[in-house]
Amino acid sequence: MSHSGTLSSASLSSARCERHNVTVTGSNGPLLVLLHGFGTDQTVWRKVLPSLEPHFQILRMDLAGAGPKGPANFDPSRYDHIESHADDLLLVLDELGMDQCTFVGASVGSMVGFLASLERSKLFRKIITIGASPRYLNDGPYIGGFEQEHLDQIYAAMNRDYQGWISGFAPLAVRGLPDSAPVKEFSESLFALRPDIALSSARTIFQSDFRRHLPFIEPPVVLLQTQNDIAVPDQVGEYLKSHIRTATLEVLPVEGHFPHLAAPEVVSQSLLRHLP
Repeated sequence: MSHSGTLSSASLSSARCERHNVTVTGSNGPLLVLLHGFGTDQTVWRKVLPSLEPHFQILRMDLAGAGPKGPANFDPSRYDHIESHADDLLLVLDELGMDQCTFVGASVGSMVGFLASLERSKLFRKIITIGASPRYLNDGPYIGGFEQEHLDQIYAAMNRDYQGWISGFAPLAVRGLPDSAPVKEFSESLFALRPDIALSSARTIFQSDFRRHLPFIEPPVVLLQTQNDIAVPDQVGEYLKSHIRTATLEVLPVEGHFPHLAAPEVVSQSLLRHLP
């Protein structure tokens, strides 16, 4: 099946697609894959879907551990490496017979797409990222945004009082008031995530380092970065741009790590400008 083919209900009912709760909406246009990041599931894209569905066949899936089927499919020993999520993405696309797609990833979903492209570069027509980071820890001249002591404090807070940690973290991540709709939506998504899975995933993500892979990414890349992002300082976007030879960088006029929640119209307009 080509990238512009129509996915059948039989394909979507396969075991792997069921496991990752794969859904397809939109038109019979080119395939667009949307992959979420930490603390959310595929529903995080709901506000940008209306602008994209008339033009694309849109595939969404839940990363292992996320969504209603997440706990049953999460093995902490397997998913202590983000590469395992990249393997899942490739297996889903292979099972559906897809030979090319455009990929949009948010946060760690971006890195999942990058890692998958290292295995199968021709599968990805273009990669667009939102809030991507190859490393969250500071390292000499590299500014990732966090010191190990800070991360250890985050893990301890999550372990000690997960709900209390959410109440403090969600407004900072979204850059909104605690009672605002985007913050509430992200908080509810975090609450739905089993605490042990959240802690395991957070450790895997925050301790990762993929800087060495960046020069080998081949598909065209568009880096979308926001302002005042608690997880991704401005320097990270510049670092990615300078180390991915195919990359361009656009700074969106919004704040926080979840512009697709807080300012979906801005994200939609940017995606439509960059999508083929």
